[in-house]
Amino acid sequence: MKHLLKNSKISKLFPDEKNMGGMSSEVHLIRHCGKKYVLRVCKSNERADLFEEVSRKFEKYGFIPKLLGRHKNNLFFEYLQGRDLREKDALRYAETIGKICAIINKEKINRFKFKKWNYDKKFFKRLDFLLDKKIIDKEKSESVTDKYKQLKKKVKIKWGFDLGDIDYTNFRLSNGKIYFVDIEGVNVRLIGIGIAKPFLQWFRTPKQRKKFLKGYNSVRSSRFLTKDYLQFVYLCFLINNIFSKYNNKISYASNLGRLNKLLKGRLRW
Repeated sequence: MKHLLKNSKISKLFPDEKNMGGMSSEVHLIRHCGKKYVLRVCKSNERADLFEEVSRKFEKYGFIPKLLGRHKNNLFFEYLQGRDLREKDALRYAETIGKICAIINKEKINRFKFKKWNYDKKFFKRLDFLLDKKIIDKEKSESVTDKYKQLKKKVKIKWGFDLGDIDYTNFRLSNGKIYFVDIEGVNVRLIGIGIAKPFLQWFRTPKQRKKFLKGYNSVRSSRFLTKDYLQFVYLCFLINNIFSKYNNKISYASNLGRLNKLLKGRLRW
């Protein structure tokens, strides 16, 4: 793999819809002798170890690109010919994506290395940040706090593998098959929290969600996704997303609006 770094043309890799923000700055495209490969230049050994372990664990299911090798912090993946999914593909591929999410949720952690963190501390630290930056006012901050505490008492939270950042630009259609190409989206977190983003921003219609859940239930039960559970993961996602978009200077107006609807009980579950 070392020779690919020295004797290839390397450029940044972007999704098909470049206006969607692009993949991680770690991700590059290698062109060598008429072939293409995907290179992820990890920021640390620990990060490279994590992605390598995730790849080895889930590669057997066939919905992530194959890891071809590693040199130091550089990971080399197969390049998938084809196209990224589009927003209009929601109904057609929701069932397949539901299956992928369920497979990831079902996988056992065992000795997987991950950092446990105090989720309450993380949530309220970000909420305080939004209050300090005057993105939300004191009244709304108190409403969010009350909602979080009320919902947490009602739901049973479990740790496990979950698929984050379920966005159509992170799925690729290649030779008639759907792949999830953003390896950093697979990690150990609160099970089901990854479902919040597509239910709020991609699979927004009842028919699309029904298709997603059909795929999910073909692998494992989605009975844990009660109205209270969905409200909880929506709340967590929205605070995290607004925080992240503010720091990356991306518009967060739409999700701020969704947060307002959630607090008023007008957000579709």
